[in-house]
Amino acid sequence: MENLKKQHYIPMEVNPEEDKRFIKAKGYTLEDVRWWKIGNITKRVILIPCTKEEYDAYMRPIWRELKQEERKKAYFEERGMTQVSVEYVKEAYDLDIIDPSRVEDDIMKKELLSELKAQLEKLSELDQKIMLLFSQGYSESAIGKEVGMSQKGVNKRKTNAIKTLKLHFLEN
Repeated sequence: MENLKKQHYIPMEVNPEEDKRFIKAKGYTLEDVRWWKIGNITKRVILIPCTKEEYDAYMRPIWRELKQEERKKAYFEERGMTQVSVEYVKEAYDLDIIDPSRVEDDIMKKELLSELKAQLEKLSELDQKIMLLFSQGYSESAIGKEVGMSQKGVNKRKTNAIKTLKLHFLEN
């Protein structure tokens, strides 16, 4: 059997009335413009052939946004509220209502940061100082002067420290 690969396309949103010259300049025709569903919204697009990796990289933020909207909708439905009523309450009473999907993201970030801090504390004092200065935007040569090492030595220690941290997070 032939090895068939599924062709992937990135939908590039266009407005045929406004983008005629752009469409033609890129080698497409107005017949190439079609209606295409991106998430929950149908838009006019030109389909650009791409690899699966490129497609996934392009669509990942869109999928993330759609998932956040789904969670938000489910949150309001569970409590018998509609988003319209919440918007009305926010404006009418000048309230600041927290988006539950953002809270989840914030909690995950805090957990990751605390885990990162714990792992950084396991590094040697010198490596901790190098990583601290690196996180503050110091160049490797400036860090080297600060800790009394060459730039190359700082680079090696920083690279090894990052590898150690990555290994820990990939294992967990």
